[in-house]
Amino acid sequence: MVSNMGMSSIGISIEQLLAHVYSSTEEIRYFQQLEKLLLLMIVSGYYDQEKNFKIFTYV
Repeated sequence: MVSNMGMSSIGISIEQLLAHVYSSTEEIRYFQQLEKLLLLMIVSGYYDQEKNFKIFTYV
């Protein structure tokens, strides 16, 4: 069995991505189907007030 993995990034916040919840959700699903991805993860990282790096993962 062969597994292909890749990564891509965009420079917008999750807040901006989800500002248009319906269209963003539909486009994410369309992209996953178009690319025939079994798993699509969305990861968001930021620094909190104490300068600690935090990561959220959306599957």
